[in-house]
Amino acid sequence: MVVGPQFCFVYGTLKRRQTNHHLIAAAVRSATPATIRGRLYDVGPFPALAEGDDPVRGELLLIEPTELARVLAILDDLEGYAPSDPTGSIYLRRVVAAATDDGREVAAHAYFYNRDTAALCHLPAGEWHGPSAAEVATVSEELSLFGRHVRDFRR
Repeated sequence: MVVGPQFCFVYGTLKRRQTNHHLIAAAVRSATPATIRGRLYDVGPFPALAEGDDPVRGELLLIEPTELARVLAILDDLEGYAPSDPTGSIYLRRVVAAATDDGREVAAHAYFYNRDTAALCHLPAGEWHGPSAAEVATVSEELSLFGRHVRDFRR
């Protein structure tokens, strides 16, 4: 079953060479640099995408069609998105227009932060590069805490 577009736009820990890419790597046919419109914030071990008009850089992932529903379920769980409870969700999944560097524009699933961003650090360059090597141990622990938070939040 195909659920909407066959692409996902990722801008943080789901990009290649980042901590959560392995969760979906087997279903990814290709990854292409791309840009969407929004406003990107640094939450520490991961970024948060909000509504806005800034260019946000990430990767456009082409998902194997037979794996799309499974990948979206994994991403929904990771991002704390419950379609039946959008108000209570940490992130919301939306379809956005993603522009590739070669000028193509395609519809893609993307996750938008569903919390207040006032206390977060805005990334004016619109790109999150991930933790430094020195931060990896701390980030792994923080990502585990975030994962537990998401699971507890959804209960």
